[in-house]
Parts: sequence; C-alpha cells; structure tokens
Amino acid sequence: MLEVRDEDDYSIEMFYREAWRDPRLKYSRAKFKNKTEISLHESYSNFLWHPDTFVPNAIASKNPRKQSITHRSLLRIQNAFHMKKT
Repeated sequence: MLEVRDEDDYSIEMFYREAWRDPRLKYSRAKFKNKTEISLHESYSNFLWHPDTFVPNAIASKNPRKQSITHRSLLRIQNAFHMKKT
C-alpha cells in the first residue's frame, strides 16, 4: 500500500429554488391583464437583487457549465412582489 487518502469530500450538481419578497418590484396587475405571475428572462437576474446563497463548510463553489441544463434559470414575480428563482 503506497498511500491512503481519505478526503471525505464529494462533488454534486444540484437543482435549487429560492423565494423572497422584494416590495420594489410591485406592479399594477391591471397593466398586465390581471396576471398574478410574470415570468422574466434569465438575463434580468443580473439587474435584480437576490439572496446570497452559500453552503456552510463548502470547499469550493463553481458556476454550472454553459452546456449544462442547470445553467439556465427562471425568474418569476408572483402576487406583485414575491420573487422566485429556479
């Protein structure tokens, strides 16, 4: 036996959803045909505040690969100012 390495670490690719309230995004439902939910293009993620997600005790965190299906995100404003990011 040359070397025993017990690193106790692993890699995962996961799906997660965040939800939060942002009163600054309140909109008039009358102007949007009384819709209770508005879907936004993922590029809006760069312009909107969203929670800083972290994993305690993580060794490293990497952005998903461009070709990965998980690279895409879905932004929705519900009930005037309740945000969901998937």
